[in-house]
Amino acid sequence: MTSLEDKNLKSNSVDVTVSKKPNCLVELVVKASPDLVKSCYKKAIRSIAKQVSIPGFRKGKAPDNLIEKNYHRHLEDKWKQEIADESFKETQQLAKIPLLNGNARISFDMKNHSKEDGAEMTFAFETEPDVPPVDPKTVEVVDIEPEVIGGKQVDETIEQIRSFFGTWEIVEDKAVEQDDYVTVDIFNIEADPEEKALANTRFKVNRENMAQWMYDLVVGMKKGDAKEGVSTPDEDAPEEFKNENPPKKVRVELLTIQKLNLPEVDDELAKKVGVSSVDEMKTRLQTLLEKRAQKEVKDRQRDFIADKLVETCSFDLPESIIQKEVQFRVKQMTNDPQYQERLKTMSEEEKKESVENIKQHANNAVRLFYICRKICEEQKLDVTPDDLSPAKMETPLDAMFVDRNDFYDYKSLSQEQQAIVLSRVMLHKAEDFLIEAGTKVPEEKKPAKKAKAPTKKAAKKATKKTSKKAASSDATPTKKRAAPKKKASED
Repeated sequence: MTSLEDKNLKSNSVDVTVSKKPNCLVELVVKASPDLVKSCYKKAIRSIAKQVSIPGFRKGKAPDNLIEKNYHRHLEDKWKQEIADESFKETQQLAKIPLLNGNARISFDMKNHSKEDGAEMTFAFETEPDVPPVDPKTVEVVDIEPEVIGGKQVDETIEQIRSFFGTWEIVEDKAVEQDDYVTVDIFNIEADPEEKALANTRFKVNRENMAQWMYDLVVGMKKGDAKEGVSTPDEDAPEEFKNENPPKKVRVELLTIQKLNLPEVDDELAKKVGVSSVDEMKTRLQTLLEKRAQKEVKDRQRDFIADKLVETCSFDLPESIIQKEVQFRVKQMTNDPQYQERLKTMSEEEKKESVENIKQHANNAVRLFYICRKICEEQKLDVTPDDLSPAKMETPLDAMFVDRNDFYDYKSLSQEQQAIVLSRVMLHKAEDFLIEAGTKVPEEKKPAKKAKAPTKKAAKKATKKTSKKAASSDATPTKKRAAPKKKASED
């Protein structure tokens, strides 16, 4: 392993060569003076003497020669340990190299030691990454105008509210038509044995909520009918999704045809969402939609900045932290039943690619964490108790617009969950600072992102979940963009 930087430090007790290796690893070659080694020998004898009982002597009072004679092996081990401990302490007073954390592992190798010649040993441990400073003025921030909210958006949201409070009625003796609601089971008949990809799932029969293949199959079916077809992703589906979900032979079984009875838009509906009148509901929705539009802009700007920082800010990262992040993400994925099913059908090449993707996401996440922590330290951006307070919801209407990531009781979270929340708050503080302090650039300069695997909602809309493999999505944690919009077709 080639060192990135070597330097020599000396004191009366130790002569130290410091070598910085890749992946934030530090190696110390230490030569301890004979005086230090002799002092450690005496400490080792005193320590052994306090632990053993020799007839005729109280603990700690036995002569050195008896300790040396009767406990030679234990004395030798204790002596080495004392030399290592004292040498490392002396070395750290000279080098002042911080360990990665309180649990950092320090490897140690004693080359030789004697009272006459002193000792030579090596230490190796991970240290904090050396994060370069970030000049806020050099950070580009994509300039995005929030969506203009008008009556159309308010009315669409009211329709979603009506759908939420609507009641379902099963319709008998008719064929499926445009805009009907249906519940279906979908089977992957290519699997051996065949497997149920979707169970008792409701769809609205239109092209917004269904892939073309399913729309063509379902229209005209009656309750109890079953049809076979091929689940072909739509032309406008993301390429990554098309690659992950090739066409499959499926069977659709129609369970029910349903009708949604919607409540009137009146004060009674308004009271159900915590306001007194329709006018108040519309005014409140206008405000909430505008806030969401502004938040969506900020989220996109945060993503833009995060991509730029990871792309341009290069420095070594500790391997152990990367491994922990990978393990955390793998655990999340393997706990996902959908991913477990997908894993069964993945080829070795797909598994290898999945692992590499996890490693890359983990590397980027850790890098971004250290960059943003550095920004917070330099700019004195502290996380306050207010930052850790859950989102405020005065009415059920507010709950529709709460980011699920902000809906928590911090004090009741586990230590691991608290760490995740603290990390997210810190990242947002650093990114929001750069949004204000950075240099605005036109939105068209924003680099095109690679197509991400669709969310569960998108997969359902396109009916891509025609196999349990297709039902999965990229399990790498991503930022939540906005409160989910409850639609009747997604119940």
